[in-house]
Amino acid sequence: MLIVDAAENEGLKQISSVESYVEYLENDDSEEAKETLDEFLSLSEEEQKLYLEALKPENFLKINSEAQKAIDEEIEVELESGQKVDVEFISKQINEVGFNNRLITPMATYKITTPWAVCEMEILGVTVSKYQIRMIYQSNGTSSSSVALQVYDIEKSHKNYNPSIWTTNVGYTNKYVSGGYGYGGYQWTLSSTGSLGFLSANLDLYIKAKPSVKYWKAVSSRDDWASSWRKF
Repeated sequence: MLIVDAAENEGLKQISSVESYVEYLENDDSEEAKETLDEFLSLSEEEQKLYLEALKPENFLKINSEAQKAIDEEIEVELESGQKVDVEFISKQINEVGFNNRLITPMATYKITTPWAVCEMEILGVTVSKYQIRMIYQSNGTSSSSVALQVYDIEKSHKNYNPSIWTTNVGYTNKYVSGGYGYGGYQWTLSSTGSLGFLSANLDLYIKAKPSVKYWKAVSSRDDWASSWRKF
């Protein structure tokens, strides 16, 4: 508990000023952190202060929940201070070289990897978090009539540039095949102890896929809602 409190106090310190947040991002040498830093520095001084206000746990988890319910729509969320901030939960896909259409012999089946289904949350145009999953599954071919036979794995990754929030890998959802589609997903929990007490939210991403088409959706079992299946 002392370790968590120390980490949390450090996280709150890192969003206490523009200078400390810039230093936090500069200490991360990933390309994603550099992009977030560039986006943050492009804001006006007032926007930077508003952005840091939005990163406070009691604001951020509310923003995260509201944005997930309006994927690919820019919405306005009111902070605890009464200020309002523009946020957007953006869906993307990333194609990477993988096992796509690799023939598995001698069974005459295929091992297929979907593109990454990606969700990025932006606050005032600054990318603050990213979650992505992709499915590896077996099919009986690559034509429009081919179906999924077995789900091998769900690969996942995430990035979070709000140091006052910690992200926990909860685990994989059930992997199964139904109606010719392979299904699978992954769940994360976001949590912190803010001024309002212990706070948490969760995010589940799911994929259903067969060779001719693939979909993804976001689900929150905690708040009892789900987005519709979205083609990617």
